[in-house]
Amino acid sequence: MQLPTWGVKFNMARERAYYDPAVSSLHNYISARSMDFCECCGLPGAPTIANIAEGKGPRSYIALCSKCCSGSPYLSEKVDWLESNLDTARLLYVTAALISNPDGTVMVCQKSNSLWEFPGGKMNEGEDLGNCLRREIREELAVSIGKLRPFLLVDHDYGHIKLRLFSFTAELSDLSEKIHLHGHINYRFERVENLSTVSFSQADVAIAQRLASQCDVDYIQPVDVRGTTRLV
Repeated sequence: MQLPTWGVKFNMARERAYYDPAVSSLHNYISARSMDFCECCGLPGAPTIANIAEGKGPRSYIALCSKCCSGSPYLSEKVDWLESNLDTARLLYVTAALISNPDGTVMVCQKSNSLWEFPGGKMNEGEDLGNCLRREIREELAVSIGKLRPFLLVDHDYGHIKLRLFSFTAELSDLSEKIHLHGHINYRFERVENLSTVSFSQADVAIAQRLASQCDVDYIQPVDVRGTTRLV
């Protein structure tokens, strides 16, 4: 069975070195860049590699789901931002886990700056998204997680750092494992309907919004699924 792109080992430098104007090679690169998430709305799936501008290079193509193939006025700007930051190695590929309990609550972790986030971390060369997330959860929480389900891709520009954040839903593999924090100062399992009261890091807000919308819960800010990956 063929793995989705997010299950393929991460080596963006290699992918960028080997793409060429040939459509097949270029499509492989765009698939690796998107990891099988839509680069417009951020939802997972098997996106189409769409040509959005004249030219044959990666700045002319984007991975889109069927709903986003009609286009968006900011797609060219979005791809330029991605490729510019990949050119200068300023775009970090990171992961996040939405770890749920049997009671439907979801784990949030507090950073040293008092903001909260969904646990996860940066991908290393040679890792796929799943291995990265399992390693980060083991390092940060000392627990294991089970099957991962792709949830949402978020691109965020913090100015000093740019993130391409891939989130997945998951559950703890063993509820008897005791959580030990490394890198966070606190954690809790929060009800989805209370996520709007949590002071999230900016990149995690879109994930919380999407999670709330799926559970038919109102969020303080209106949920704009089509704009979840738009740069802010």
